[in-house]
Amino acid sequence: MLFLPYNLVCYALILAQLFVKTVAHNKFPLVATIKQNLFYAVCSGNEYPQTRYKFNEADGFEDWRIEQLVGIAEIDNTGMPRGSTQSNDVLMYDEWIYLQNTENFGELYGVFDNAVTSLLNKIGEFKNRNNLINDKSSKPEKVKKSLKRADGNRPNSLKKLFGCIRPTSNDEHYLSGGHSPSPNHSKPPNEQYEELVNLVIECKVFIRDLHSEEAEGSLIDIFSFMNNHSEMRDLKKISELSKIQTEKLDEAIFKRIYEEHKEKSKSKRALVQGAGPVGLYATYKLFIEGVNVTLVDDRSENYIQNRVVFFDRKWMSQLRFFLGTEFDKLFHKNKNGEKSLGSLLDEDIGFVNIRNMETALKERLKILSVYINEQEEERITQEIQQEIHADQQGNQKEKSFLNLIYNTAVLDIDRQYEKPLAILGAPVKRPESFNFNHLWQILTNYEGMIELNETIGIPFDLFFCAGGSQDKIRTRFIEKPKQLTESINYGVAIFDKVNDNVNVFKENTHFFRHHMECMIRHLENQKIDELIRGADFVSEELKKRYANINDLIIHGMGEPEVKRLNSPLTKTSKVVNSKGNLISKKPNYEEFVVRLFELNHSLRITFITPIALVEFIEELKMERNKEGNGMNQKKYDEFLEELQKKWAKALFYYTFSARHPKRFGEVVIEDDWKKQGEASTSTRKIREPKQILKFDPYRENTSTFWVAVYGIENPVKEISGTMDSAIIAAIGDANTSTHFMTSSGTSRFGVERAVNAIKQYYQNPDQLNLRKLMNSALKKVRRRVLEKAKEYVDLQPGIKVDIDDQQSEEEELE
Repeated sequence: MLFLPYNLVCYALILAQLFVKTVAHNKFPLVATIKQNLFYAVCSGNEYPQTRYKFNEADGFEDWRIEQLVGIAEIDNTGMPRGSTQSNDVLMYDEWIYLQNTENFGELYGVFDNAVTSLLNKIGEFKNRNNLINDKSSKPEKVKKSLKRADGNRPNSLKKLFGCIRPTSNDEHYLSGGHSPSPNHSKPPNEQYEELVNLVIECKVFIRDLHSEEAEGSLIDIFSFMNNHSEMRDLKKISELSKIQTEKLDEAIFKRIYEEHKEKSKSKRALVQGAGPVGLYATYKLFIEGVNVTLVDDRSENYIQNRVVFFDRKWMSQLRFFLGTEFDKLFHKNKNGEKSLGSLLDEDIGFVNIRNMETALKERLKILSVYINEQEEERITQEIQQEIHADQQGNQKEKSFLNLIYNTAVLDIDRQYEKPLAILGAPVKRPESFNFNHLWQILTNYEGMIELNETIGIPFDLFFCAGGSQDKIRTRFIEKPKQLTESINYGVAIFDKVNDNVNVFKENTHFFRHHMECMIRHLENQKIDELIRGADFVSEELKKRYANINDLIIHGMGEPEVKRLNSPLTKTSKVVNSKGNLISKKPNYEEFVVRLFELNHSLRITFITPIALVEFIEELKMERNKEGNGMNQKKYDEFLEELQKKWAKALFYYTFSARHPKRFGEVVIEDDWKKQGEASTSTRKIREPKQILKFDPYRENTSTFWVAVYGIENPVKEISGTMDSAIIAAIGDANTSTHFMTSSGTSRFGVERAVNAIKQYYQNPDQLNLRKLMNSALKKVRRRVLEKAKEYVDLQPGIKVDIDDQQSEEEELE
């Protein structure tokens, strides 16, 4: 996700560190650390003060925090500090003061103090480059109002708008520093307007770069320093100016991205496979670093995921710059008072449905692609008009491009040509969606393109595998992933809200860890046992074993009286007793753990699946796939869907009644509401609910599934054609899949590390090896993922967390 990769993030539940305001049973006390702060940002800091880490100078550092800071400051094999996993792991101002005045922390303090000094220098340099920042006329609120009022106004109307912001020599400066105000009063309104636009763009870029990997924001908490450090007050103004969004600024952002690309242009071409958040983000970052990019995805452009994700401050600074006004649509109410699609939480943490984020990124890249084509056509036209000589034309850089291609798969990489070719063609699962003529039209000017039999081959210098944990190109050309952690069964249920203006819960999120005793009534109301008994296509043996499934869920599964000699029946290695019946552990009660997230348009429930439900579903799937059951497979699938919905209903109705006992009945699930209407009589009027929830139409969004972290050891390989070579790299889940209970931001981390390696290489290409630089950069992803995942799951035996400094066999042979 992160992004927070952009991948599954923060769905399930903190097992031993759960805090519930309304829970009677809370066996495990909350351990509120910065490690979980992204997750807890959904909770109000005022109502849930336990969810915020606060440094206490009198007590000093706790052991876990020292360990964390040492890891952040540790110098890795690049000679640089490793940096934080997410923006709220970093050193806060109060902690820096404590280190400054405490013995035995000299080396640790030195790393962070260098970051503080570097930041102060950057602020000073920024002020010297941007004189207007020192004027009272550049107060953030005044600039915001002026730019928003100017949006849509004709140039000759700007004089009236900007007459009120002219500084005079007698103005009290808004900033410290004592600089004299620039003589803006002598400039025409149009020029004043452009200066303000340029100032805001410079502020956006400055804040964006501070929160990039390997920058100061990876070591120190920019927010706490700018609010407390006496010499960083100017940074707060820069930060506020960076948040301004207008349509004119959107145009200026595109111009800035294009200029940065041309300035850094290396005439290199990258292919990014996969248009999830990590692929979309990689496309943007590669292009801005001077690389021409082709994004390819075998899914439709309209395909969207439905997951709730968190984006930390590092993500948000990048997104605020790139998305422009689309950012405000995601996280702020519009001028008509309509609710935003997501929420902006404490510490600038974003909370949004990933489908809305993906849509915003896709649309932004589409507009950027059109802008680039227009600028390149204009540039070429100007060159022709200027009659550039042939020898001068030969020195011109390749035309810049950003291609976005959907409904097209990367089928193979052909190494029988001078340079390896990515073979593009029809998706295996959706061949009818492929349009060869459309693909040919997009790539018609792609240098080196080869038209094959219903496929097209294009050469590339860099290939980024961003197709997820099942990426076939990654597996074939780099490495097959290995399981790094244990598997645990989780579940999810997503509801769409009929009335966007009515909240189901008071807060955005809720956490429950209770004894199953509390669930009995709601579980019995769903009649799961009756559902099983009535399934005539399910074997009598299976129905007999799970005849008392409610008891098995509530009390847990007891040990079998006699173990079978053959292999276990299910994935979790449970067996039945000698009588063919499963027994419960009465009078004990199992615990259930649930987390709910609510946005303006949807409600999401995530949970750890009860072992009895896991066992039954596993056996049901095995029976479905037995030879001879082909005619009934659809019935099995529909039965499983209904079973999972009934369990999700029981969870929702319990959590809602526990949180709001006096409101029970105000919120109902759609099919239950329909049943109430059918059962009612004309003389009995049923009360209209305030909110109706509808199950998300996609089956996978109400389901249970196994989760484990998978990863590879060497995420970068060099592949050769007959005369030239190219580099292929795995990013996102194709590198190391993040566990969905964490909020580590590793998708963004991997992309930025890889792009930084490319940047480093081109600073000294004769002395450096790009494959080695990128391999080292992307090896760091595993450590980031696993140091978060191991808070929730156990690692597989023999798994190494840190492979950053290990040489691959290929490198050792060199």
